[in-house]
Amino acid sequence: PLLEGRVGCAAGALTCDDGNEYIHVCGGSDGETELMSMERYDPREDKWEEAPAMSEKRLGHAVVVVNNRLYAIGGFDGREALGTFECFDPIENRWSRLLKMGAISPML
Repeated sequence: PLLEGRVGCAAGALTCDDGNEYIHVCGGSDGETELMSMERYDPREDKWEEAPAMSEKRLGHAVVVVNNRLYAIGGFDGREALGTFECFDPIENRWSRLLKMGAISPML
């Protein structure tokens, strides 16, 4: 199971700096608060481990993988709909905030 129970999260598969593919699950809610944390699943070892957290809490957001980068888009931070998105680079093992979107998307 995930290290932290969550709903309303999003996931994508990425190849990391060790050359192996992992499933990354980010954001969502633990039932009490929105989350910014991320975990990754290693199918070879059948285990979950912590990964770098996003810069914002996101619930109901979308995730897409393009050119082996994971983009977290929109969502809700517990107070308001988010018009932002950020990018995770698995080789650098870090998130980068990107420009704001033109439209706000609370649930994608």
